[in-house]
Amino acid sequence: MNPECADDPLLEVLRHLFPTCPAFRLRVDDPGRSGPWECELRVKRTLPLAPRGGRQAARTGPRSGEISLGGLERGVTVSLSGPGLPAGEAKLSADQAALLRQAIRLFLIRQGYERLARQFDVLCDINREINSQSELKPLVETIAENTARLLDADAVSVMLYDERHERFRTFAGWRSWATDSGAVVFYATEGIIGKVAATLQGVRVADTARSPDFKPSADTTQPPIKSMLCVPLVDMAGARPVLIGVINASRRLFPDRPSKEGFSEGDLSLFEKFAVQVTAAIQRSRVFEETRRRTLQLQIVNQIGTILGSSLERSDNFQRALDLLARSFALSYAQLLIVSGEELKYNVNTRRNPDFIPPGLAGLLRRGKWNTRSRFVERESRAKYLFSLGQTPRSMTYLYVESGDALLFEDEHNRRVMETVLDQLSIALENYALFADVSASNRKMAELDRMKNELISIVSHDFRTPLTVIHAYSELLLLQPEMGTENRREYLNSIFEQIGHLRRLAEGLLKITRIESGEMTYTFEAIDFAVLAEKIGSRRLPRHQIRFEVEAGLAPLNADYDKLFEVLDNLISNAIKFSPDGGEVVVRARRHKDGCALIEVRDQGIGIPPEQLGNLFRKYSRVYNEQTKHIRGTGLGLYICKKLVEGHGGKISVRSKPGEGSTFSITIPFHQPVPVTP
Repeated sequence: MNPECADDPLLEVLRHLFPTCPAFRLRVDDPGRSGPWECELRVKRTLPLAPRGGRQAARTGPRSGEISLGGLERGVTVSLSGPGLPAGEAKLSADQAALLRQAIRLFLIRQGYERLARQFDVLCDINREINSQSELKPLVETIAENTARLLDADAVSVMLYDERHERFRTFAGWRSWATDSGAVVFYATEGIIGKVAATLQGVRVADTARSPDFKPSADTTQPPIKSMLCVPLVDMAGARPVLIGVINASRRLFPDRPSKEGFSEGDLSLFEKFAVQVTAAIQRSRVFEETRRRTLQLQIVNQIGTILGSSLERSDNFQRALDLLARSFALSYAQLLIVSGEELKYNVNTRRNPDFIPPGLAGLLRRGKWNTRSRFVERESRAKYLFSLGQTPRSMTYLYVESGDALLFEDEHNRRVMETVLDQLSIALENYALFADVSASNRKMAELDRMKNELISIVSHDFRTPLTVIHAYSELLLLQPEMGTENRREYLNSIFEQIGHLRRLAEGLLKITRIESGEMTYTFEAIDFAVLAEKIGSRRLPRHQIRFEVEAGLAPLNADYDKLFEVLDNLISNAIKFSPDGGEVVVRARRHKDGCALIEVRDQGIGIPPEQLGNLFRKYSRVYNEQTKHIRGTGLGLYICKKLVEGHGGKISVRSKPGEGSTFSITIPFHQPVPVTP
């Protein structure tokens, strides 16, 4: 304080009592309010006064004296010093001392009012900031700065209390060394802060060097603390006081500045008023933030429901839902996965990597306890959660999330929101599964309808054509009994061939019925392929040559003789049928891997278009092109071959190039296991 107003009554009294003194230093010690403080008072004069004592006095200046006045009120003591003052109150008359006390008393009252006015202005500014700002940290920083300037503090910081871990962490403040320590933690059982937390009462440390509770900072780059105030931030709205943090003010020791006095009881009382304001700001901001967070969560839940219900196909719906879920709960990672045994069937995660599995998740799945009621399977360490969404006889579906908050779902609201999301995901998974089943059924029905129409077309054609021939030739034979022998024989041969075709068609349909109904039986025995080849090769064909290549020492096959004969006969017949220009048909048998024999039937015929290879072994499937339109067939032979080979535990496949012929390959197990030749 440096009042220089000539109209101040104290200055007038000082000018009157001490006309030769140009300046005064007033020291006030008020333990009940502000503690010790000083101010300099300068007297403005119109004419300079010559100092007493001549030139010598002018050269050396008047000696400084000090007048100490007794207690004014409530233990307040005042001392006045300055050049030219007499030493001690005894130099003043009783009237002069009374006049000086009264002037100082009025001066202190005026200073007190001014200080209260400044405090009131600061409190009003703080209230305006609280009402105008929704962001907590800038608001606390503003309050801290105003508080520091009013208390003449070098730093002010606010630390919030983490009840779960029983510790305080710096949140915001004024001055760099009060805010850079956001990672600094004080536990609720140590130091000055621990004392405040235990008693919920403010603490004043006038001199930290004399306080056994004070623990200096290990950071030597910070100016050391000389005096400090620590006041609790307490929420009194509930049934019991709840500690939410502390606010600290400190005066520091700087090597290039004079040392300040320690904080007074008046400073502590004022600081407690600001603590109430900070508490109100924090609570208001927390209510606002919690309302905003819960509103956002509910909005996100609605968005997730809209996304999952927007389509009955998975597409990217789960990806978008997981991204929103991670945003809602501030999750570091989220993953939806379907597991069948040890195999991962479906994996969508916030990393957008379908192959990524977080460390430890496999073990968590193995140790997981399925609980249909709570859904919660297990929480591992401090931030991993695994939720079960559903199970089928063959698979399990999980939601796995990671969070920095180990008690995230201890909060009732968070738990309810997560339960809602889990319900949405479960319903979506059920809907997707039902839709997939319906779609598969529809595709199967469409395929059956196609096959039915194809069968009707094939059967109507293949049955009607031979019946038409039989009917026509029979009618000619009846109408022309005198027909010559050659013509009669020709007609009868045609009737015989058509009857054979009808018989084969009917047998094929009956055989398919037995295969698909599971009534087909097999009589397995040891078959010497060379003997089987000799019987098949006994046919003599005018335009085709059949050649067999059987590996020497080929072990007997474990097969049903009649059914294997039927498969090979069908493949060779097709090779001949689709080689209208003749050529060689090669049947090769050799040892294959996995204890099987590989039998190949290769022709030099017209080949098969690549786009038709995929459907070749399906029921009623035939090769359609310009070259095959006159080749008759039921489309059942290769389907029957496939089923018969699979009934032996083998496989059938085909390689073909148009114009170069085709090679059909089947594998048949040996009668006894045979070591694989390297």
